[in-house]
Amino acid sequence: MVSPVVRVHLQKYSMRFQFLPILLVIALLAAVSPTTNAQEVDQDYVLGVGDALNIQVFGEPDLSFDALPVVDDGVIVMPLIGDVSVAGMSVRNAQSEIRRRLADGYLINPQVTVTISDYRPVFVVGEVKNPGKVPYAVGMTVRNAVVLAGGITDEGNRNNIVIERLLRGAETFPADFSSEIRPGDTVNVGRTDTFAVRGAVQFPETLKYQPDLTLQKAIDLAGGFAEDSDNNSIKLERDGKVFDVAGSLEQITIEPDDILTVGKLSQQEKDQLHVFVKGEVARGGRYEYADGMTVEKAITMAGGFSERASRRKIEIRRDGDPPVLMKRVDLTDYVLPGDIITVGASIF
Repeated sequence: MVSPVVRVHLQKYSMRFQFLPILLVIALLAAVSPTTNAQEVDQDYVLGVGDALNIQVFGEPDLSFDALPVVDDGVIVMPLIGDVSVAGMSVRNAQSEIRRRLADGYLINPQVTVTISDYRPVFVVGEVKNPGKVPYAVGMTVRNAVVLAGGITDEGNRNNIVIERLLRGAETFPADFSSEIRPGDTVNVGRTDTFAVRGAVQFPETLKYQPDLTLQKAIDLAGGFAEDSDNNSIKLERDGKVFDVAGSLEQITIEPDDILTVGKLSQQEKDQLHVFVKGEVARGGRYEYADGMTVEKAITMAGGFSERASRRKIEIRRDGDPPVLMKRVDLTDYVLPGDIITVGASIF
């Protein structure tokens, strides 16, 4: 015997069978519609929290919705059938599930169409100016997402970008500006690897990391030793530890996040028996004075002339009252404690 509830539904919806031939014609027309391919792509899309769905139940406006959200627990909420867990389902499977639930005691042969109204957002994090979520659009690339997030910061590195994607598990893979992204992806823009040179150098600053860069070359990039540098007091901070590297500048290479600090002479130390050699020499810095030291001897202690050095452009600055600047210096000239020898560059 048919129950009263089912009898009411049968009476209410039996007249709809007369429309089946019309529905078949509509379905055939849809099959050759130019939008079929795009619809098929949407049907295979895997739903997740943050998506919004257009749900159309033919002849049932009270069961049809625009932009129905997939809420935090991965469900949509519909009259009659309540919560429908759709996160992780394709659009096609979600459509079948809604149809099945409506047919289970509510509607006879319900015609259900599910499409995407709004895709869940993309998240852009790391070295961008406005990190957070940005709206997804079909065909979106990393470049589009980064632009919506305000662009890369000064510390950001466009060659250090990864995409984090949640499918059955978390996946992370490298990307570039042209990489296409999917709804729910997280685009993480990394920073440029850097190191710092501090203390008694000409231009203390943070510099871009370069592979195979020795400590000496790192100091050179910072302008070389300052006149008051203490070449015997050079520290390297790495991974929270501090090392004395004064005797290993050519043997140790810089790593990302290193901090190289050149010590500074006190006034008393500067007055001691030292000379300073700078400019176009191999290793500019402070060197111990010896009686009878010549300009040539001091330059030799500094590793000799560089390839760009001009032997005709050597100057000596000597402390005094007033200080003296000696030009046209010869290699055989004698130096005094505290002298600063500068070798100029050739114009050729």
